[in-house]
Amino acid sequence: QPPSVSALTLGVESRAPRETHGGFAGRCVALASRTLGRDLDMALECAAASDESKAGSAPAGKDGSGRCLADRTGGTGNGGQVDAYYRSKLLLRYLAQLAGLGIVSLADDGP
Repeated sequence: QPPSVSALTLGVESRAPRETHGGFAGRCVALASRTLGRDLDMALECAAASDESKAGSAPAGKDGSGRCLADRTGGTGNGGQVDAYYRSKLLLRYLAQLAGLGIVSLADDGP
């Protein structure tokens, strides 16, 4: 449950010893962000972006056509797609609750 996980994240961040748990919330947000991208691709039945797509070209599908699986199959999904949708939904809720607690903000504090 995201409210419980958000409270746990806040509790560890604020109460745990800094020597052993410093930056815990930041690590949780970083992991959630990486997982969210993968799950959104899976939920939308799109192949994950390849290194070529990061350079500006369109990502290629599994068959090399550049189309998502949904385009090639008419949108038929599977259990993995549904699981990815719910994981994405819960991760977005988790990040929103962390924002409400003041752990996540729109300000870019990164390097």
